Amino acid sequence: MMQKLPAVRYKTDGLLLGIVFLTFLIQIFWLLFPEVGDKRHELVKLLALVPIYLSTALLCLRAARRSLNERKRAWTFFALAFFSWTVGQVLYAYLAIHDVLTYPSLAEVAFLAFVPMMILGFVQIGMTPQHRTTALVMLLDVVIVLIASGAGYWNLFLAETLQQGHPSPLVTAVSIAYPFGDLLLLGILTVSAMWNPHNFAALRLLLLGLGSLLFLLGDTLYQDQLAEGTYQAGQVVDLTWAGAAVAVALAAALTSKRHKFKRILQLDAAIARIWPRIATFMRETMVYAAVVFAICLALVHFFKPDAAANGVMIATTVVTLLALLRQG
Repeated sequence: MMQKLPAVRYKTDGLLLGIVFLTFLIQIFWLLFPEVGDKRHELVKLLALVPIYLSTALLCLRAARRSLNERKRAWTFFALAFFSWTVGQVLYAYLAIHDVLTYPSLAEVAFLAFVPMMILGFVQIGMTPQHRTTALVMLLDVVIVLIASGAGYWNLFLAETLQQGHPSPLVTAVSIAYPFGDLLLLGILTVSAMWNPHNFAALRLLLLGLGSLLFLLGDTLYQDQLAEGTYQAGQVVDLTWAGAAVAVALAAALTSKRHKFKRILQLDAAIARIWPRIATFMRETMVYAAVVFAICLALVHFFKPDAAANGVMIATTVVTLLALLRQG
């Protein structure tokens, strides 16, 4: 009996992964063949996302059981993140079907808890013990990337969206928390991968990064549709969140040593060879790229002043000063 347990566990992974892919295909079907229905149809579309998030959480939990030390803690945090998102989806569906859904709602608490859980997971993988000076440079890199990308995001997406709806301070705070939380997550992931490339030189970790990027895309579309009052379940925004879950679920499944996919093993080996060189190039150039981007953004607002000009100028100044501090 004991000899059969690994095979049973492997089949469980396959079952959970099958649920994830099936749910994702259903989301694609609804996108290609939209149907305007009553509240029951809306509820079905909202609850249909629960299996993909819950299955991803369980796969992450199983990946934690197969891992050791920092990786075990990382996958545990990823599992908690998707459990939290699952709770948020159920709460959102409940409030929507009972016509008591507001923005923000109680569901936002569970949705927003997703980001710090994911951040804690990436910190476990990437923030290996460093010399104090190196740790300070890593922190400066995170702040520089966050401010530069945040200024760009605000300029391109968020400022116009918030101006359209004339929101309350609470709505503004929640609307900002979603994308900037995603940007912080991507910033920490990027900097960690640059400074500890060997910890991230694997397909499963690139898939985790792809999942984080898709969450940022989904949150951007969601904020835009909320401002216009056009959000409905079963649209592209749900597909981005579902795609993020697919990426993380695949990453969790790849932690199993029982998979015998030769192409995946070859791809992992290729990433292990290439990624350290890419990471070194990014580490040497990303800060300069952030400064150039911020300056270009400031020049645009200098010649065409608007409501966001002052904020962009301040962000550019801070990024430049932090970059100088980093080099010093």
